[in-house]
Amino acid sequence: MTEFEQILDKISNPGNPNLILIIGDFNAKSSTWNVDDTDTFKRTGKENLTSTYGLVQMISNPTHILPNSSTCIDLIFTNQPNLITSSGVHSSLHPNCHHQIIYADIDFKVFYPPPYERKIWHYSRANVDAIRTSINNINWDRAFINANVNKLVEIFNTYLINIFEYFIPN
Repeated sequence: MTEFEQILDKISNPGNPNLILIIGDFNAKSSTWNVDDTDTFKRTGKENLTSTYGLVQMISNPTHILPNSSTCIDLIFTNQPNLITSSGVHSSLHPNCHHQIIYADIDFKVFYPPPYERKIWHYSRANVDAIRTSINNINWDRAFINANVNKLVEIFNTYLINIFEYFIPN
C-alpha cells in the first residue's frame, strides 16, 4: 500500500491535466463494481487512495472466473473517465486462465496544424558567387556604428533579405 501511495503521489497532483491509467490485478473486490463481490477493496485502504487522487474504476464485470465463483479484481483506474469511450471485459484467450482480458478505448485527439504555404529554398541552386560578393560589399563597420540592439537587428535582417534574393525558391 505504501508503494502504491508513493506511485500515486509521483504521478498526480490536483488539477493534473495528464491522463493517468492504472491497470492490473488488484486482488481486491468491491460490490460497487460487481454486486456479487464482498468489499475487500475498502479494507485494503485502496478505496481511500483512489478517491483521494480522483481516480475512477472503469471495469464492472467479473474478470476472475473460477468454476464456483467470479469476481471483479482486474481493474482500470483513471483520472479522466471522460476520455474512455468504452471499457469492458473480453474472454480469456486460454481455457485454463481464470483472468479475463480487460480493455479501455481511449479517445485521443491529435490536432494537426492547419495547412499553410511556405517557400522551399533550394540551396544547391543558389548563386554562391553573388552571395559572397553581396556580403563583401557591405561596409559592416559603418552599418553597425552607433546603433542600438534593435537597429542592429533591423540592419542585419535587411542585409539578409538582400542576400536571399540570390536563392531560387520553389
